[in-house]
Amino acid sequence: MKIELDLNTKTADSVSLNQQLAEALRARLNELEAELITDLSHISHFANYTGDMQIDAIEHLAEQRYLMHYSFGWQINNACADQLDEGRISEKVRFELHPPGLVVFKILRFD
Repeated sequence: MKIELDLNTKTADSVSLNQQLAEALRARLNELEAELITDLSHISHFANYTGDMQIDAIEHLAEQRYLMHYSFGWQINNACADQLDEGRISEKVRFELHPPGLVVFKILRFD
């Protein structure tokens, strides 16, 4: 998955670049959700995403490699039994930043 961002990488130190990345990626959450929140069957086949994905932090690893920490809520609504189960999942995904602002995510897919 690739996303083009408008970043000021020339004058940014690593902390401000991490903040710029987080803000720019937060503005594109709808694109990220579609790719990063796919299968909740490890919780239950009835689990649903609650639509509240958050980018918690961006971590610089080395050179152009980064790690995005994110979280999102899930719920299982069993109206017949008057039960609602819910929780929050924390995940992370690696990405590379290529000038001038191309973010290339390394998303693992399991079949």
